[in-house]
Amino acid sequence: MVSSHGKGADGVVEDERSGNFMQPHQLQQALEVAREANQGKPLDLVFFDACRMMAVEMASQLKGSVKVAVGSLDRIDSGGYDPGVWVRGASTSADGLALGRLLAENTDPRQMEGLGTTAAVNLELIEPLEQALRHLADQLAGLEPGQATRVRELATFSRRSQPSPSYQYALDNMANSILQGSSESLNSWLEEVRPSDPVAISSFCHNLAAAPELGQSLRTAAQAVIEAHGQAVFAQREECDGLSVVLPLERTSEVTGNSIFERATRWQRAVDHLIPLHSPAPLGKSWLERELEARSGSLLSSGHHQPQLGGGAGP
Repeated sequence: MVSSHGKGADGVVEDERSGNFMQPHQLQQALEVAREANQGKPLDLVFFDACRMMAVEMASQLKGSVKVAVGSLDRIDSGGYDPGVWVRGASTSADGLALGRLLAENTDPRQMEGLGTTAAVNLELIEPLEQALRHLADQLAGLEPGQATRVRELATFSRRSQPSPSYQYALDNMANSILQGSSESLNSWLEEVRPSDPVAISSFCHNLAAAPELGQSLRTAAQAVIEAHGQAVFAQREECDGLSVVLPLERTSEVTGNSIFERATRWQRAVDHLIPLHSPAPLGKSWLERELEARSGSLLSSGHHQPQLGGGAGP
């Protein structure tokens, strides 16, 4: 079990002194040590008790070191997964696949509150998904400008970083405190609720496959990704969407990727074509920002001073 803060494709396990995260290749190196200690056999399962770790970039890095990965592509609360369920499951399951299914499909109400979505991925079936994503990346990189704009629009419906129910409760309390004039930072709240870079692979590709204006070749490639993804993700709760892949909201610098995932898929070619460099993401204001502006306007019109909201630079 890997229990810490998670950032999906950007890593897991935060160093609280530096704020840095263990990168996917660094986690893979650690798991390779464990594999060698396991007589050279891949570990049965890794469970990510951390936010947003069902990222295909991480899954691609870990294949060969571990057979099964379980976690969420969304945000989870700090209470974590019940270790009793984990231990009992590990002692009774026949293999990593059985344990993965048990953990992913756990519907205990307390777990549903803390981990709104969970999925189990057979890492031995990641390579067919990589191949399908490579073909899709080639198709995306060849789109006309109008088609690329349409893909960006479709991606907005598949962006995933949803808070679990208890995480959402904490965010609602934070928003209420901000509305009451507390010193809690508006920017911290916005970092938690604004759309994120990862898109859910399955829903994104379903949207692509249903868009005739993108052409038959791309739609066929998207359907192939759906099928490969469905084979790799063998268990999940309802409302879960398996694995995510990064399709950033904006691109502020040139990126040269050399990860296992990038070498296998050439996904960065699609990103470079779809997301113009230095083109700001068209994000609207959140409900909390609009509410604060409305209240500030009322205070100013009545002669009151405008309150100071939060601190630091926005995300």
